[in-house]
Amino acid sequence: MKFKSLIIIVVFYLLAVVGMGWYTYDITDASKASKAIETIKLVFIAIGGLAIIIPAYINIFNSYTAIATIEDQRKISLIDNTFQLLQKWDDSALLEARRYTRVIKDKEKTLSHNDIIEHINSSSELRQSVILLYNYFDLIRVSIENNRIDVGVLKDAMSETIIDICSRFDPWMKSQSKVHNKHVADLLAHLK
Repeated sequence: MKFKSLIIIVVFYLLAVVGMGWYTYDITDASKASKAIETIKLVFIAIGGLAIIIPAYINIFNSYTAIATIEDQRKISLIDNTFQLLQKWDDSALLEARRYTRVIKDKEKTLSHNDIIEHINSSSELRQSVILLYNYFDLIRVSIENNRIDVGVLKDAMSETIIDICSRFDPWMKSQSKVHNKHVADLLAHLK
């Protein structure tokens, strides 16, 4: 593709040079200058223009190729970052945290909002587990907002789980700072 277009450009350029040479030969006044010398001068000057056209074409083509390469690398980087983030979900600390939070899930239907808050605040393990999960969710939010991950892949893999956990611990989260609540709301908006 690169050289096919270049060959076409050069062929048309050379045809134009031949046409200019022919035209110059026809209109040159033989009494003032040699027709052949004037034609040869013009043809060589015009051919010298290829020294500008060819490198310019190659630079433009290389720029487009570099842009395509950068876009491909960006896509690969997004997918790689997404999978690294998804793998963290199965880290031993988060796995243990999820085990503790399942206690609330099992009792969720029978607990009032105040009971959930009290249950979390009275158990240091459960509180740490919930905080660890929300820290992980905040990492996801920051990654989404900074375009570090593929949101579509993340949504397919985790959106239901994150929404479920956030709704389960919503009463406790609402007892936290407004900034944390805003971050959770932003994350949920990204996942819907």
